Amino acid sequence: MLVVRQAPYDVPRSFIAAMQPYTGSENWFYVDDRNIAVYQSGWFPQHATGSDPDLPIWGTGQWDWKGFEPTTGGYDRLPASTNPRSINPSQGYLVNWNNAIAHGWRVAAGDWEDGPVVRATMLQDDLNSALNSGPLDLAKLTGMVTAPSLTSDLRGMAVWPWLHDVLGSGGSNSTLRQLIALLNGWAQSGAQRRSSTANGNVDDSPAVLLTDTWWPLLVRAEFQPAVGQPLMDFINANFNSIVPDGLRDGTGNGFFEGWEMDVQKDLRQVLGQTVQGRFSRTYCGGGSLTRCRALLSSTLLQAADDLAAKYGPSMSAWQLPTTCAVTTPATCDQIVPTSAGAISIPPQPFDNRGTFYQAVAIQGHR
Repeated sequence: MLVVRQAPYDVPRSFIAAMQPYTGSENWFYVDDRNIAVYQSGWFPQHATGSDPDLPIWGTGQWDWKGFEPTTGGYDRLPASTNPRSINPSQGYLVNWNNAIAHGWRVAAGDWEDGPVVRATMLQDDLNSALNSGPLDLAKLTGMVTAPSLTSDLRGMAVWPWLHDVLGSGGSNSTLRQLIALLNGWAQSGAQRRSSTANGNVDDSPAVLLTDTWWPLLVRAEFQPAVGQPLMDFINANFNSIVPDGLRDGTGNGFFEGWEMDVQKDLRQVLGQTVQGRFSRTYCGGGSLTRCRALLSSTLLQAADDLAAKYGPSMSAWQLPTTCAVTTPATCDQIVPTSAGAISIPPQPFDNRGTFYQAVAIQGHR
């Protein structure tokens, strides 16, 4: 039990002070009828001067954490004052979904992909849209968090608008114009990966399958000329990367390390946008908008050809079932439970990190 005695107006700060001694890296939230706050606890190391957590280091000792003691595992820690926190932010809300908790703050060293597009983008975009349309009560907030965001495709929500800006309307190629219109309509309706009928197919199956088929082609074409095939092969073999990006691993843990941030940031550089933390180079088409557009167009047409060869030329035949036979590799996005008792549970349609939810309206102030 934790008991903190403080003046009521300073409760969020007393809450943060109480959580500071906790050594584990956890996000802690506080809410009452007047305040909201978040704090990330943890002991975090001081990295050696000149080292970059995003890059490999030599094991010579020079690049070890400052003060590292191999015998005890001790190290020099960042002061607690550097741990991320926020009290009553100006936007009036806090959003987190296993993402970096603050700008400029790193997540775990093993997570090398973090930037302007993260899974929490889906929650934040939906929330901003809801707030712009009028008052938001607990029922609307609960419906928003437990429905659209959990079955949205991050690529359709946060990356497609930039892909569309580079592609344009498709020019004189009627097939390309049709494909772009298909993806644009899907994105504008929420980029959903869900079915409105039980045991049916995903409602927007043609757009979903086109995105799934196109994505690995465009990522390879965009980045491989600069980084090389061996490195691309290594990344895709050792990380939850281009395919399936958590969609078809049976866990329902989608959109975590799938190049969404890299593609979006690179396309903004191609388009001449102001980009914080710019890449050292622009990858798509070597920075040429014309060559990048040609690259995206050719890979999108290739994806359509691949689907036509598999399902037939009519896009209406491109159908993704919500549940399917359990195979390796998987052929649909379903969540496959682990049976631990006498009764097994069948696979269920995909939702993103589906779990239990608490929706609480706080009426009082401590």
